[in-house]
Amino acid sequence: MLTRWFASHSALFGSRRFATFMAASAIVRCAAWLALIVGYIIHVEFVDWFESVAFVSVLSALALLLTDWAQFAASSVGLSVVERTEAAAAARADVAADIDRLVAMAEAEESAADARAVAERLRARVG
Repeated sequence: MLTRWFASHSALFGSRRFATFMAASAIVRCAAWLALIVGYIIHVEFVDWFESVAFVSVLSALALLLTDWAQFAASSVGLSVVERTEAAAAARADVAADIDRLVAMAEAEESAADARAVAERLRARVG
């Protein structure tokens, strides 16, 4: 079920829109982390966040959540690549089958033309 859901959405995960969204969310996350680090370094003291165990616990949970979000994004793109590769392989197989049919048709046409030439020579000799 999950595989089918990802397969049905593989075009979305492999799109420029998804990549742009992921890049934008990464920039926002980096800016937030940078603001927290700079605030800690310059000792922003308006709430004493950095001395609070609860705040540090929330930051740890946020870091885990963002790690899992990045894993989801990477996995989604990977599944999209697999889906597109399989679709391309199927398309190549279809094209190869059509090329084989065209070659067979061309060979049959050459054979028919050769057979007509032989038949005309025989008619000329017999007639």
